[in-house]
Amino acid sequence: MRAALISLICLLSVAARAVEIVQDCPTCPEMVGIAPDLAIGRFDVTFDEWQACVDARACRGGKDDHGWGRGRRPVINITFADAQAFTGWLSSATGKNYDLPTEAEWEMAAKAGTTTAYWWGDDIGSGHANCRECGSPWGGKGSAPVGSFPPNPWGLYDMNGNVWQWTKS
Repeated sequence: MRAALISLICLLSVAARAVEIVQDCPTCPEMVGIAPDLAIGRFDVTFDEWQACVDARACRGGKDDHGWGRGRRPVINITFADAQAFTGWLSSATGKNYDLPTEAEWEMAAKAGTTTAYWWGDDIGSGHANCRECGSPWGGKGSAPVGSFPPNPWGLYDMNGNVWQWTKS
């Protein structure tokens, strides 16, 4: 089932900043500015970050990790409503405007200014992502910890492969 592998990345509307990486609280996701008023999660939201929302009683707990691990692994088995609850909690906790990216924003971030199918080229190849036939140690077995592969040119990790991600449209 597709929902089993869906994770989330967060979007933060920010004023133009000189700092490239933003983290609005110790348990908040790291964000990377990709446009003057747009930042996107540097990594998929992890089980640890999700747990902070659960501890604040703003998100539902009990998300199954399929035995793949928690901690720095991307949170999985969340619904669209769960993803919205998380971004709502971040907005309330920080006073900033967090939301899910649109499909267009996500694609722009994933390609990082390139014109190929993936930021590294047109072929999935090996060593760039976690997928069934990408040659990763987790391929076909489970999720990889966030940041296990090189970042794209804009400093974003795991934009392709590993788990699916929610967008708002």
